[in-house]
Amino acid sequence: MTRTSNGTEVLEHSGTSLRMRKKDTIEPTVLDVELLRESLFDVQDEKKPLSLTTIPGSHKPSSPFKDAKRKHAGVKAVSTTSSAITFANASGLRLSFRNILNIENLTGLTSLVKLQLDNNIIHEIRGLDTLVNLTWLDLSYNNIRKISGLDNLTKLADLSLKNNQITIIEGMDNLVNLNVLSIGNNQIREYQKGIAYLRRFKHLRAVSLAGNPFCSDIDWQAHVLAYLRNLMFLDWVRIKDSDVTAAREQYQVELREIEEKERIEDSQQDAQQLESGEYQRLLKAHLKGVHMLWDDLVKEDTDLNKLRSLPGGEVKILIDDYHDKFYSIVEHMKGDVFLKLDAKQRERSKMENKKSEYLHATEAKSIEMIQSFEAGKKKTFRHLEKNRSSLREADLHGSIQPLKEDINRLHDELLSMELSQSEHFSSLNDEFEVAWGDIKNSVLDVIYNEFRMLEELENNFSEAVKKVATDALDRFTNEAVTADAEELTDDALALLHDRDQLFQAVSNSHENHIGKILSAEDAMREQEQQEFTLLVQDLQNKEFERNRERVLEVHRFTERTKQDLHGAETVFRSPAY
Repeated sequence: MTRTSNGTEVLEHSGTSLRMRKKDTIEPTVLDVELLRESLFDVQDEKKPLSLTTIPGSHKPSSPFKDAKRKHAGVKAVSTTSSAITFANASGLRLSFRNILNIENLTGLTSLVKLQLDNNIIHEIRGLDTLVNLTWLDLSYNNIRKISGLDNLTKLADLSLKNNQITIIEGMDNLVNLNVLSIGNNQIREYQKGIAYLRRFKHLRAVSLAGNPFCSDIDWQAHVLAYLRNLMFLDWVRIKDSDVTAAREQYQVELREIEEKERIEDSQQDAQQLESGEYQRLLKAHLKGVHMLWDDLVKEDTDLNKLRSLPGGEVKILIDDYHDKFYSIVEHMKGDVFLKLDAKQRERSKMENKKSEYLHATEAKSIEMIQSFEAGKKKTFRHLEKNRSSLREADLHGSIQPLKEDINRLHDELLSMELSQSEHFSSLNDEFEVAWGDIKNSVLDVIYNEFRMLEELENNFSEAVKKVATDALDRFTNEAVTADAEELTDDALALLHDRDQLFQAVSNSHENHIGKILSAEDAMREQEQQEFTLLVQDLQNKEFERNRERVLEVHRFTERTKQDLHGAETVFRSPAY
C-alpha cells in the first residue's frame, strides 16, 4: 500500500497491471462534451488550496468508490460544479479514475489552472497546448513513458508524474515557474543527469523521487541536496540545513566547476540581453531599474541571508511568497508602462506623418514655382542670345528687369510658405507635447500606484519576518529546541543568542529594501520627466534649425539667381559679346 501524490492510498503492485487490464477489457473513455462538462469545477471552491506551507502532495483526487456510491444514488460522479461554470471560465477539471487513454478535446478550456488526469491509462502527454494558464497538473498513476507535450505550459507550478514508466527526466525546458515536481515510482535508473537538468528550475522547492531504481545508490539524496540549491522538501520531508551543508561539502569540487560555468553563462546571457530588442524596450520605457529591482533588493542583503537560516525554513517560504507577489506587481507595472510606451510611439508617428505629408506638399509646390521661374529665365536668355546682334539697352533692360521682379516675388512667396509651414509644425509640436504630457502623467500615476504596492508588500513581508523571528526566539528558549541546536547554522545560533542582533537584522533588511524601492521609484520618475523635458526641447530646437536652414536656403537661392541675372546683363551688354 502506497500513497499517491494526492494522498490517496493504493496497492503498489496494482497500479500498472490494473490499468493494463482495464485497457484490455474495457473500452477507453472518450473525452466528450458531456464528460468534460460534468467534470468542471471552480478551484476557488476547494477547501485546501495547494501551498508549500502545508505538506506538499496532500491534495486528493476523486475516489472511484465515492463516485460509484453517488452514481448509485442517482447523482453524477462530479456534481459540485456550479451551473455558472462554462468551458470558457472553468478553472478546474477533475478527470481522475476515468479510464482515459487519449488527452483530447480540451481546446476551449483556456482558463483552466488545475487539471487532474491521475489514475488513468494515458500513454502519451499531448493535447495540452492551449492550456496556457495551467498551474497544477496531475498525471500520476498512468502509463506515460516519456515527458513531452508541456512546452506551452509556462505557468505550470505543480506537476505530478508519479507512478508512470518514465525513464529520463527531460521535456520540461519551458516550465520556468515549476515549484513542485513529483516523479517518484518511475523507471529512472540514472539520476546524475536528471538532477543536473532540474538545477535550471530556480523556483523548484519540492521534489519527490523515491521509488525509482536509482534510489538504491546510497549517495542519491546527498546529490540532490547539493545540486538543487533552493529545495525545501525532498520526498515530502522538510530538508535540514545541516544536511544541505554536509552534501555541498561532499560535492564541493564538482559544484565549484558547475557554479563557475553558470556564472560565465549568466554573463554571456546578460551580454546578449543588452543587445536584444526586449532589453532596448526596457530602456525606452525606463524599466531597467524595475526589471532588476528584486535582484538589487536581495543581492547583497547579508541580514536577510542570515535570517534565512532561522529554524523551520519559514523565512525561506516568506521570501518565495514575497518574490512571487513582487514579480507579479513588477510584471503588471511593466505591462502598463509598455502600453504607455506604445501610445507614445503612436503619437510620435502620427505627428511625424503629419509633418511629412505637409512637408512633401510644400516642397512639391516650391519646386513647381522654382521650375516655372527657371523656365522663364531660360526662355528669356535664349531670346536675348538669338537677337544679340541687334540688342539695344532698352531691350536688355526690358528682358532682365521682369526676371528681377519675379525672383523678388518668388523669394517672398517661398518665405511666406516657410512661415506657414513653421507655424503649422509648431502647432503640431504643441499638440504632440500635450498628448505626450498626458501619457507621461498617466505613467507617473502608474509608477506611484505600483510602487506603493511594492512598498506595502515590503512592509507586510518585514512584519511577517519579524513575527517568525519572535516565534523562533520564543521556541529557542524551550529545552526541546535547544537540544537540537547542533542542527542550526552558525548564523542562526548567533541571531537566536542575541535578541538585539536578531531584530536589528530584520530592521536593517527592511530599511535597505525600502530605500532601494524608493530610489528605483525616484529614478524612474526622474527619467520619465527628463525624457519629456528633453523631447520638448529637442522638437523646438529641431524646428528652429529646420526653419533657419530653410530661410537661409531661400536667401542663398535668391542671391545666386540675382547674381546670375547681373552676370547675364553684363555679358549681353558687352561689345565683345
